[in-house]
Amino acid sequence: MGTSYSRIGRNALAIEYYFMSIPAFERANDLQMLAETYLQMGRSYDIMEMFDKSVDAYQKYIDLLKQENDQKALNDAYNRIAMALYHNKR
Repeated sequence: MGTSYSRIGRNALAIEYYFMSIPAFERANDLQMLAETYLQMGRSYDIMEMFDKSVDAYQKYIDLLKQENDQKALNDAYNRIAMALYHNKR
């Protein structure tokens, strides 16, 4: 649901739905969906120029990727954090 709202530019509402989905993914121990949720949350925060919050979401994404040992996705995540930090300093 969050992704649908994000696609139509309703990022604040998307983030609410991302937060609501996290407990279900945690209970199911679905690390892949949990990681995807934090990635999408970080993207929504980026669009809203809330870079400090996007860094927090991306860091949670990274923590989950480390458990899955997904080097390609980790590289992308570190790049996203670097861009968010850069924009936050401007």
